[in-house]
Amino acid sequence: MSVTEKRPVLVATEADDVTADMVITELNRRSVPVVRVNPADIGAGLTVSARFGTCPAPVAGQVRTPSRTTDLDRLRAVYWRRPVWPTFQYLSDDDARFAAAQVRYGLGGALYALDGGRKDYSALSYSVVDLPEHLDKALLSYLDHFGLVSGSFDLAIDRAGNYWWLELNPNGQWGWLEEHTGLKMSAAFADLLTRGDAR
Repeated sequence: MSVTEKRPVLVATEADDVTADMVITELNRRSVPVVRVNPADIGAGLTVSARFGTCPAPVAGQVRTPSRTTDLDRLRAVYWRRPVWPTFQYLSDDDARFAAAQVRYGLGGALYALDGGRKDYSALSYSVVDLPEHLDKALLSYLDHFGLVSGSFDLAIDRAGNYWWLELNPNGQWGWLEEHTGLKMSAAFADLLTRGDAR
């Protein structure tokens, strides 16, 4: 079936994902077409073609599954939920790693480059804020509980000023924050390693 009547949402996730199923059910209730893909199906179960010109030339290409086909420039949104990458078990270890990387960079890059993707990082700004004392203590207590000497907490602040904890990345990415905020984060990590702080 070709999804052409309305702009579809592309959902990238594994086969068994109850959360994605719930979102897809709600999109169906709203008559929003959905194209569900799993990168692990690349090949017979999933093909992606993409071509990008210089601005303002539009993107050209398609996503095809056994039951759906849509043009990339027709996608209204991409829900990158819990995709599984292909393992290429029939290839040698080196070839399988190379093939998986190509899928990751090719598919991921094509979807990332679409309109509406999170790509204009130059438009973002960063500033250092002091957390409320009770929250600071709670986060440090969390690290202590799990025997961690560092961690990257993802927090969100709602319009009422309430903090919401999303997750802890024990080895999160933070290099770009040091550049934008001037915080000496790499020096702090070097201090931990120099002292031999470990648990």
